[in-house]
Amino acid sequence: MVLWLVLLLASLMASVRMLWILNGRPDDRLHLLSYVFAPVLACVMAGQVGILLLLGVVLFLFFRIPCLSGRCRTAAVFDQAAPVRALRHRPAGLEF
Repeated sequence: MVLWLVLLLASLMASVRMLWILNGRPDDRLHLLSYVFAPVLACVMAGQVGILLLLGVVLFLFFRIPCLSGRCRTAAVFDQAAPVRALRHRPAGLEF
């Protein structure tokens, strides 16, 4: 139980720190309010995995690689276009 709480708090601290860096490291301490945000406190007190999901999203934003994301979008477009193309060009003799 204690180890899980430590893992949640470490994930929260890492997420807040990376979001602060992504926002350009502003001089104000407004990012510290995220520790007392009501849904965050509820997740910590209930021991839910929402904070780990937050860490996953923040890690994705922090370490994103632009060339790979472009390739994934291209693959997704071609993947969606392939069934449409297959429906338009039916071989002769397969009429229903």
